[in-house]
Amino acid sequence: MRRILLSTAKILISAALLYLALRKVDLTELLSRFTVTSLFWIGVAIAITFLQIFIGVLRWRRSAPNAARRSSSSGPCATT
Repeated sequence: MRRILLSTAKILISAALLYLALRKVDLTELLSRFTVTSLFWIGVAIAITFLQIFIGVLRWRRSAPNAARRSSSSGPCATT
């Protein structure tokens, strides 16, 4: 139950902050500025972001291959 309340609070705070950030933006004008070319570049940027996250995950897995197994069975401060 606590997890649901915490998630709901996070969503509400995010929505409120988005409202404050975008309340003076004319969304119809913003949407009219998007062209096919800019949508292509937005897609490229999103793809590069996901690639960057994927490479970061691979780096962390390579640098600490047994960390997940140790921390889940013995706790975060355990030594073996």
